[in-house]
Amino acid sequence: MKTLKNIAVVMAVGAGLLAGQPVRAGITALTGISGVYSSGTVSPSQVIPDNNPGGVSYGFSIADTGLQVSQVTVLINMSGGYNGDMYAYLAHGSTLVELLNSTVYSTGGAGGNTINVTMSSAGSAIPVGGLSAAQLSAGSTYGAPGDLGNFNYADPNGLWTLFFSDTSPGDTMTLNTFDLSITAVPEPVNTALALFGGLFAVLLSVRTTCRKTASV
Repeated sequence: MKTLKNIAVVMAVGAGLLAGQPVRAGITALTGISGVYSSGTVSPSQVIPDNNPGGVSYGFSIADTGLQVSQVTVLINMSGGYNGDMYAYLAHGSTLVELLNSTVYSTGGAGGNTINVTMSSAGSAIPVGGLSAAQLSAGSTYGAPGDLGNFNYADPNGLWTLFFSDTSPGDTMTLNTFDLSITAVPEPVNTALALFGGLFAVLLSVRTTCRKTASV
């Protein structure tokens, strides 16, 4: 069985990343398959504060080093409000990628009241912003408006922030579930060093064997 890795998740309400670090309220250690750091399906049933730019933030921490991101996937399930009011992003280090933004919705997508979609750096070229209301609620995989591929090759170590806010008054959306998955692989230099180390060990073993044979 593959080694399990830890990813820490915290929830904060009231301050987004751009206004400073989220206020941390409890830390839960979660596990995932080696090489894939996942929150698993989180079910906060969190009402997103209406017309409040402070929104709701969830923080994730990966402590392993010597890795680089190869894929990022985010599942979002929201309902009850107005799709066009929703704004969301995923941020890590100096990179911020928009996941939901009313300015890029099609008229049909903005008019719905359910968001059930998976966004992936390896997903469809069709961005979430171009979907109809029916497509936006169908649970299929698409690309994020801000392109999750911008995280590829980055060091995954440190804080990741998943942020949601409601940008207009009148309707209230509930965040039912979400799932953040970050696939990370060894950096090329570390892989090369490992291969070199293995080759050196083989050569050293052969050299030692030859010396022993010669001395007999």
